[in-house]
Amino acid sequence: LIKNSRIITQLEPLNNKYASLESLILYGNKLKEFPNFTHHKISHIDLSHNQLSQIPTLIAAALNTLLLNWNKITTANLTALAECRQLTSFTIDHNPIDSWDTKSNQTIDHLLFPHLRYFSCNHSRCETIPESLINSFVQLQVFDVSEGIGGTGKHVPLAAIRKLELLQQLKIIGYFLNNQEITSLASLKNLCVLRVSLLDRTASKALGVLKNLEELEAENLEEFPKSISALQKLRSLYLVFGEVDIMVPSLYLPNLRFLHVSGSGKKVAISSLNAPRLEFLDTLDAEYIKLGDISSCKQLAENTLEELTKYNNKASIHCNIRHLPLQILGKIMSDQISQKQKLKTRLVNYDLNANFTIKAHIHKSDN
Repeated sequence: LIKNSRIITQLEPLNNKYASLESLILYGNKLKEFPNFTHHKISHIDLSHNQLSQIPTLIAAALNTLLLNWNKITTANLTALAECRQLTSFTIDHNPIDSWDTKSNQTIDHLLFPHLRYFSCNHSRCETIPESLINSFVQLQVFDVSEGIGGTGKHVPLAAIRKLELLQQLKIIGYFLNNQEITSLASLKNLCVLRVSLLDRTASKALGVLKNLEELEAENLEEFPKSISALQKLRSLYLVFGEVDIMVPSLYLPNLRFLHVSGSGKKVAISSLNAPRLEFLDTLDAEYIKLGDISSCKQLAENTLEELTKYNNKASIHCNIRHLPLQILGKIMSDQISQKQKLKTRLVNYDLNANFTIKAHIHKSDN
């Protein structure tokens, strides 16, 4: 382990040294190159946060995990890993990769990654991922190529991805999918996590066909996709809108635990939310938050109202106090009593932390 030294710029060849070595961690140094490496027992190599310009040539029959994040690799020469056929996890995030050197389809299919389960190449400059590379991922469960250079010109070979029968997580934020492409993902029967950018409004309407999803992140939304109500297994929902006010219709999601809605618009209105297991509600950057009936959200934490405006102290929350979960209402009442303030008949202006105000109607008939 030589970690964060920032002084290691080169290494002598490690071949025939440290015969029992199982893990090599050179994270956070200044390595510009890594010597050709032969080792038959090593299972974990971490070369993240260095200055490597290419994938090192490794002959490591037992290698399971390889991390090359945050280097300076522009061309991913995958033939350098021809002898790493036991690799199960390969991450090469945050590299300026603009091309893949796969030699030929026949070669790439033959040499790469028959046991790979986790592949991540996010924040690169690539506009596509070679179909021949994906064809070698026969055991893949997690595929993450999100947050690249962006733009509708980027392409991900969905025809190849749909052949990954074991795929559970697909993360392709920045690759804009249309209606037909979203619908085609229904063939992935094990897919439970999807992070995607949507091309247009019709694409968002197709989300309802992915009924096995447990976690969904969708970006570039023009309106709240009503089709989400069909996703009854959802536990986490993360929605990013464009420059529009966010209007969330009546929604029933029995397994939802986390809900995030954000965008360039400043207003968020939630009509009625029936999510008995919801634990966290986040409306990042909103300045005006209108809550409808969320009384069924009995698992919401006491500090939910503070969290709603955690990142923007100008926000105001407007809600009917009868529609708050009991534990949140109890917090408001106890704070009011402790401060010896009297509740007004029609309107409560309640200041939780001097940063924002909750406005709620109370009727005379309420206890």
